[in-house]
Amino acid sequence: MKDWLLIGLLCPCIAYGQNSFKELLTKANQGDMKDEIAVGDAYNYGRGTGINYRKAEEWYKSAAGQGSGYAAYQIGQEYLLDHRQQTRGLAHIPYSDPIYNMQMGRIFMLQSAALNYGPGLAWMGWYYEAGYRMGQSVGDSSSVATIQEPQPRSSGGGFIGGLADGLARRNGADQTTINSSTSTVGGPDYADAIEWYRKGADVNDVDCEFALGRFYEQGLGVKKDPALAMKWYGEAASHGHASAKTRLDLLFEQYGTPSAQCKDGTYSLSHRDSGTCSGHGGVAQWMDASPSP
Repeated sequence: MKDWLLIGLLCPCIAYGQNSFKELLTKANQGDMKDEIAVGDAYNYGRGTGINYRKAEEWYKSAAGQGSGYAAYQIGQEYLLDHRQQTRGLAHIPYSDPIYNMQMGRIFMLQSAALNYGPGLAWMGWYYEAGYRMGQSVGDSSSVATIQEPQPRSSGGGFIGGLADGLARRNGADQTTINSSTSTVGGPDYADAIEWYRKGADVNDVDCEFALGRFYEQGLGVKKDPALAMKWYGEAASHGHASAKTRLDLLFEQYGTPSAQCKDGTYSLSHRDSGTCSGHGGVAQWMDASPSP
């Protein structure tokens, strides 16, 4: 009796979810980017329909073509998590191809980063920090992928801007072709990593802010600077990053509580005097309880 009652309660909910998905699909077919993303999410996470990563990718690609960095990031994640397995043979047996997955994942993460999506920028920073270059291959193979081109936008110049401009080079009416090689490049590239992290920090991505704190604390590709490390850990902590708060407290223990926070967000470790925060926009707030001179 209880089982029948439970089924009776669940059926209307299932039917409602399916009807909601059909309505969403109808709206997405009209070309609205937000609805396309919602349908992609529905297929990706099984919301109102069964999980289907290939259909999710189709809708995400359409949204990415309209300028959604989130959608491009989700496609990249599908490849990196091996959701989009290749098939081979007449029986179309699925198999994993880690090198291909990394190639394709990087292509869409690059598109996401070019669209200034914070997690995409953070992933690109990790990619260069970790020194990951597709792994060692036998010989030198390569792949070619075609992605939907985003709507024209101002690149803003700089390192990221150059990559965005590269994506914007036309190859046909609305597509961009990217060649991705499996050639191995050894070791991390901190200079490129920090550029990606800085761009991510500009859009308040918490993982990028935390990464910059690590870079300045440890001197990865930059001179060790505890004041700048405190700044970026402080930014990440203010956005809810628990580890950043821990690292900030440890730096305070190691170097002492700063005398002031400067107007550019850095901290001054010098004594209170006329030179405190000089070159950093002046004092925003005093941190200690000692009286002003």
